Amino acid sequence: MASSINTNPNLAKTRIVCLSDTHSASPKDGAFKLPKGDVLIHAGDLTNQGTYAELKRTVDWIAAADFEVKIIVAGNHDITLDAAFYKSHRRSFHSQHPESSPACLELLAEAAGIVYLNHTSTTIRLTAPTGPRTTFRVFGSPYSPTVGNWAFSYPPCPSGRISSTLSSSTARDLWSAIPLDTDAVVTHTPAAHHLDLSPKWSHAGCPALHRRLWQIRPLLHVCGHVHEGRGVEIVRWGLDASQPGREEGTTGWSDPALGSRGKESRVDLTGRRTAAQGNVLGRPIENDCSDVALVAPVQSYLHRLEGAGGMKLRKKGHEAAANGQLRELNERGQMEGVVQNHVSFSGVGESETRTSSLHHEYLSAWTGREGRKETCTVNAAIMARSFGMGAKRYNQPIVIEVDLPTWETRKDSEHAEVPSESAGFERDIQERQ
Repeated sequence: MASSINTNPNLAKTRIVCLSDTHSASPKDGAFKLPKGDVLIHAGDLTNQGTYAELKRTVDWIAAADFEVKIIVAGNHDITLDAAFYKSHRRSFHSQHPESSPACLELLAEAAGIVYLNHTSTTIRLTAPTGPRTTFRVFGSPYSPTVGNWAFSYPPCPSGRISSTLSSSTARDLWSAIPLDTDAVVTHTPAAHHLDLSPKWSHAGCPALHRRLWQIRPLLHVCGHVHEGRGVEIVRWGLDASQPGREEGTTGWSDPALGSRGKESRVDLTGRRTAAQGNVLGRPIENDCSDVALVAPVQSYLHRLEGAGGMKLRKKGHEAAANGQLRELNERGQMEGVVQNHVSFSGVGESETRTSSLHHEYLSAWTGREGRKETCTVNAAIMARSFGMGAKRYNQPIVIEVDLPTWETRKDSEHAEVPSESAGFERDIQERQ
């Protein structure tokens, strides 16, 4: 196993502590212990009904936690953070004492070290002198398929239950907002058929999200929502653009903390630890966090002015100087998950150009990004049972150990540096909605 350990000096081990669905529980009241780490991710349902008091207690303990960065998304129970929903439905929840959505949102905006993502993305740079000094691009979203009258939902099925109709254009449009170069995706909902099995709703995850994850193939996907789905899976993606959403296989995880007091619920993606210590694969995860900026569509000189055939996808630098405008157009398309121009798959010219919408939609998912082969999916629900399914029981947070690029060496041409007001880290924020 030693030969498979990553020795790349441009990578450094980063500890990411994942949790979700705390529903106002906290380490302070003994519900769970918070392991040490560099980054904390909370995938939603911070509260039971989104009151200011609930949110303040949760934000206070998260802000005080010893992590360089804390990333938060809301969930369907955090109703006041969905201002439009709360305006329409607050009497159903807080008829006697209505809450203020702006005040609740301000709690998150003003909390030190907290990155609150509301269907938006950012680049994280860990800059603490004693930390790993790594970087990753993260997208976070609070949305989940509608079940009942709750916040951040899309769209209701006629039966009120989860069904394949949620793979409609509404769901596809929603998840198309995730940038193609994302390294970590944080969503409240699981993707379909991965850690989404509910005793109430069967497979409650979203098929459209699964399809988008296949396109992006992020290193990490953190979710929650389905309490009984807590766990970890390593998904190995099929890279054939003609078979969208295909997987080559899934590797399960045995929690090393089960039956052992004091052990962490750890997942080792670096290949450094043993199987008993959370090494799921027996090797490092196969995902190089490829950047769409490293792949540029290039057109032949003959047709570059007309926009006709002869365009090829090549590594950056090949005819790039002669193709700046076209490259900018197509990189924008890649970020949106589509390629705007006709593509010659054989590379022999205009006669071979194909205009298939299927290939246009999925070409950018595999060309030049073959290093994104696997995704670690984590359902980090702390609440172990759904409401009404028995006495309260709590899970422990899940720790992910993974090698990430150091920001001194990573070429991140998609973002401009923006100084952070919070000490210890810098982040670039670019909303893509």
